[in-house]
Amino acid sequence: MPPILLWMLAKGKALGGVLTALWRWLWANPWRWSLIVVAALCWRLWAIDADRDSWRAKHGALVAEGERIDRQNKTAGAAGVAAASIRKGEINAGNERARTAAAGSDDPLAAGFDSLRAEGDRAAGPSAR
Repeated sequence: MPPILLWMLAKGKALGGVLTALWRWLWANPWRWSLIVVAALCWRLWAIDADRDSWRAKHGALVAEGERIDRQNKTAGAAGVAAASIRKGEINAGNERARTAAAGSDDPLAAGFDSLRAEGDRAAGPSAR
């Protein structure tokens, strides 16, 4: 057998002997065992409490991030409403100009479309043609 394996077996036997002796010592008096159990439960409760505090901190960070995103959404929504209202005003003004051009013409449909086409050409610029 290789020497490392013999060394591991010897250490394993020694560790087994120590664990067996510890087991017998614990069961010789039940109070010893109960103290070990209480100590283990205290350690576990401490670990759970520390974990709970960590989760609370994570939750607080997520709530703050959610509130920040809500504020940004409201700001973006207000900007979008303002831009849409400006654009709607431009469209309504163009429609009103087309309606005025069609009202004073003998061919109202052609005059209205011509007015809208002229506005579209002006908005697109000379490169659109």
